Amino acid sequence: MIARAPGSGHGSPGAPVRLLVVLGALATLIVLNVVQLVSIDASTPSTFAVFEERPHAGIVELSMVDGSNAASRYAMTLALGHLAPGSTVIITDDGEGLVDRVDERLYGYGRADQVREVGDDIAAELADLGAHAYVAASGPAGSRGPAWRIVLDDRNPPVLAEDDEGAVVGAIRAGDADDIAAGPARELALVAVAAGDPAYAGEPENVLVETSLLAGWDPGDAP
Repeated sequence: MIARAPGSGHGSPGAPVRLLVVLGALATLIVLNVVQLVSIDASTPSTFAVFEERPHAGIVELSMVDGSNAASRYAMTLALGHLAPGSTVIITDDGEGLVDRVDERLYGYGRADQVREVGDDIAAELADLGAHAYVAASGPAGSRGPAWRIVLDDRNPPVLAEDDEGAVVGAIRAGDADDIAAGPARELALVAVAAGDPAYAGEPENVLVETSLLAGWDPGDAP
């Protein structure tokens, strides 16, 4: 006869039952959480939604939803990077309303070749830019930045399609930014003017305007 040592054996007959109860409870909680997640996610802004198709992996582009912080921070420079990569951007002393660290965004997202600063003010009102000016991209004001426009000169080919209800930013949001017709590098000045949107009357609007449209602009003014 073989004697069993104390504590040996197959354990209490109730142990498997308790394990099954615990596993069952865990499975129930998992199912409840999944059900709750779906219902909560349905009411979550798309920026943070879990169950939503993502057209591409760019974290900034993915967050470019209407009214988002990212849109008011980055839309103008992203649009420039797709419309006229390699451009030179002149930042003037008409700086009221220009977002912080805009030079870094112009280099990073705007794909600018050069960003320069000049000491002279440029009085640039949209109504004074002449018949050759057209808006290639635009966006509304948001919590992190003012309204903006990119105004180009149709005398400098190729003439890009005029902005159609935010078509450029819409393409970026949809993951179709590579389909945007890009032109050659240009020289633009970044100025702040009175907002053209009556809803933001009295607030500045950022305008990236091709310098050939500015009366009296001398390229030699930019160091």
